[in-house]
Formats: sequence, structure tokens, C-alpha cells
Amino acid sequence: MTQEAPLEVQTESAGTCLYKVSVRVPAPRVNQEIEEVLRAAGRRVRLPGFRPGKVPLGVLRRVLGPGIQDELREHFFQHVVGDAVRQAGLEALRVLDLKTEGVELEENQPAAFDFEVETSPKIELPPWDELNLEGRPTDAKPEQVDTAMAQLSREHARFEDAPGQALDEQHLAVCDLSYRRGEETVPGAEGVRLGLGSPLYGSEPARFAEILRGARAGEEKVVPVQFLEGFSQESWVGGAGEALLALRQIVKPRPATPAEIAADLQVEDAALLQQKIAEQIGRENELRERDRLVYELLEQLGRMRPFDLPQRLLQDEVDATLRSHAERLEKQGGLPAEEARKKAEEAREQILEDARRRLRHFFLVRRVAAVERIEVSDADLQRAFRALGDRHQVAPDAVQAYYAEQGMTGRLRSDILESKVRSRLGQIALARSTAQPAPAR
Repeated sequence: MTQEAPLEVQTESAGTCLYKVSVRVPAPRVNQEIEEVLRAAGRRVRLPGFRPGKVPLGVLRRVLGPGIQDELREHFFQHVVGDAVRQAGLEALRVLDLKTEGVELEENQPAAFDFEVETSPKIELPPWDELNLEGRPTDAKPEQVDTAMAQLSREHARFEDAPGQALDEQHLAVCDLSYRRGEETVPGAEGVRLGLGSPLYGSEPARFAEILRGARAGEEKVVPVQFLEGFSQESWVGGAGEALLALRQIVKPRPATPAEIAADLQVEDAALLQQKIAEQIGRENELRERDRLVYELLEQLGRMRPFDLPQRLLQDEVDATLRSHAERLEKQGGLPAEEARKKAEEAREQILEDARRRLRHFFLVRRVAAVERIEVSDADLQRAFRALGDRHQVAPDAVQAYYAEQGMTGRLRSDILESKVRSRLGQIALARSTAQPAPAR
């Protein structure tokens, strides 16, 4: 393989995390790039008298002529810009303002062009033992257990018969349900519990409550309905008809007792149930505390070793968030476009601060990954593809192919790296919050 001719690269600072890069490409390197494009095109070209891939370069030059210039320019700048950034030793985030107009790519002639590159900030991490984090208790609080028990009591509610009771806001009707359209009737469900505040899908809430209010067991009620998307009888969707309700019983719901909940969940008794709930809440508290400590750790790192953020990237983040906020105000809030934009602008300072924090944490996480030598392996990616496949009931190979086709593999790799780094930071944060030695770097 021919060794690539070296580039002449000069850099100068153009702002915070921003560099102007000037590149001079010697004629031998221009020739190499032209030949690479011609050889690649030669593998595709079919010419009488020549085997595929064996067409001489001189013939290819005459046959392809100016028609290959677009492909040549794309190949040339992609290769040369990447090499120039690496040669300059820049940790590039993105290339900006690539000036290619007027750059002629001709054999035996040098080429020169400029571009700007935005880079990651330079970050110096302190030793972990300089961190000082204050941990919080994670044991379940009595009020947390009480809230969980109250939620379970509602979820496992009992329904007691109320003979002679008319349906009102405190009671429910147990109904057998069917639907009618014209002369045709289809079954719905049996033993459905309905309340005045829980109208049937497709009915008008106020009309539903008006028809059922005061109804008693043994009565039948007819409620006008629209057959909406998702109705079991697909051919009826979009039409109108009636719901036929045969009221079996009027019942009054009451919260389940701890003993009843324990029986439903097949737990020995109410005391053991509360113990299990407290343990589960404790585990959830631990996860939340770990996340909080990681957040505080990142904030502390940023305060201990301040660094400048790429200003153009920060501005792009703010502008994108403002546009998104204005669009939500327009679509969901019903505001005119100009008013939505002005309303969004009122939040600019908060949006700017949030963007600073997001980017600061982003770069700190990547720096920790470099220092701790945390990487994403092919095995990590394969595990992620399998997990995604299991979640969506799709073969892992199909998930991998989809991510590659959509250009999403890089984002998945970034998400995995973020997760691995935050797991490591969680270990460090927990150690530093309990005054124990942090795991060795």
C-alpha cells in the first residue's frame, strides 16, 4: 500500500474550543486521492476489452472525465480533513466553515484550503479523595410506607353490595354490556363496573352521567356512542350506535384492609407485607440516592476544576431548545407563532443555564471514561441489541441492522458509555459519601 504523502497543517485559536486549520496538500497526495477515486470507480465500470477492476487509470481518466469530480471532491475533503485534524492533535467535535469553493483538484498540482474545528474542552480531574459528598439515609420513611399501603388499598379495593341503592358518585354499577347498530347487536363484556365519572369509551361524558344517575339494579339503560378506533367490531368504526347496559348490581367500593391485601398478594400476614414494602422502598431510595450523588459529584467536579465550554455548540443547544419550546407553545398552548417565540424567549436564561449543565456533565462523563479507561466493547453492543430485541420481540440481528441503517449505532454506543461511566461514578460517590477510600483509579 502506498504511503500517503504528508500534509502541511497549521492551526490557530479562533475562540473557546475553536481552531482555524489551514491545510496545504502537496501534489503527490492530491495524485494519491485522485487515483483512489479512479480505482474505486474502475471496479464499477464495465468497458469492452477490459476485465472489471483492470481498466488502466489513463483510460478511466478519459472515460470518466469531469463526471467524477463530485465523487472526487467528497472523497478528497473527507479523507484530508480527517487526517489534518488528527495530525494537528485536535479532539474534534465537528468541522465548521469548510471552505472548498475555488479549490481545484488537478493532478500534479497542490491544493490548499481552510476550515474551523470545534473541539472538546481540556478537562483536568482532581483525585477522587478530594471529593466530599454528603450522603442521605435511604431507609424507608413511615410516610412512604403509608403512601404505598394506601395505593395498594385502592388497587385491591373491595366492592360491597348496596341493595336498593341508586347509582351516585359514591357507588358503581356492575353491568353486562353489549352494543347495537341498527338491527345488529354484538356482545361487549360481562360484569363491567361503571361509575358516573368513568364514561364508556365513545360516549359523551355528561350524557352518560345523566342517563345512569339514579339507576338501580335490574334496570336497563341505553347510551348513545360513537364507535371509535380500537372498537372490537372493526366494520363499525367511524359510525354511531348504542351501548346496552343491563345493571346487575349497585356496589360501594371500599379500600382493602392490610390483611386483605396480604391475602391477595399471597404474603403471610400484614406485618410481613409492610416489611416487604419497606424493603422495596429502601431499594428504590438507594437508586435515587445514587443518582443524586452522581449528579452532585459531577457538579463538584465542575466547581473544583472549571473549564470553558464550546461556545458555538452551547449556542446551538440553546437555539434548538428555544425552537422546540416555541413549537410546543404553538401546538399545545394554541399561541400564534410570533407570540410563542416571544414567550419562549422569556425562558432563555434558564434554558442557557440548563444547556451549560448538560454539556458540562456530558464532557465530564467523557473525560472520566478516558481517565478510567472505560470503553464500549462489541460484547456491550451485542447485549444491548439482544435487550432491545427481547423488549420488542425482534431478532437481535434485525435490531442491529436497523440501527446501522438508521445511523443510530453511534448513539447507542454513546448511551452505553454514559451508563457505564455513571455506574463507576456511583461507586466513587457512595465511597466518598461514607468517607471510605474510593476504588483505585
